[in-house]
Amino acid sequence: NLKRNKKWTNYRISLPNRQAKECLVLYRHVPIIIAKHEFPGDLILFNISEFDIILGTDWLTIYGENIDYKDLKVTLKDAESQEDVFMGKDLGRSII
Repeated sequence: NLKRNKKWTNYRISLPNRQAKECLVLYRHVPIIIAKHEFPGDLILFNISEFDIILGTDWLTIYGENIDYKDLKVTLKDAESQEDVFMGKDLGRSII
């Protein structure tokens, strides 16, 4: 339930195109599901149409990420330290 985990905040996000976005809502402990695997994290809501979600380096570090750009492969470790490998083509669209 997102409403239960909703917190008001005042973040300012700088984008690569030098635009800044005001972010007023933070959702704590949200289950992020990737190919039936759950990786909880905090999500900051901001209006950008190009992406569904942007996973920051802090989130990626928690799950022991390894990103192989050449082979379009992402490796994450779940809560039990089980290694999960995701390929862009496995999800039906790019994950990188």
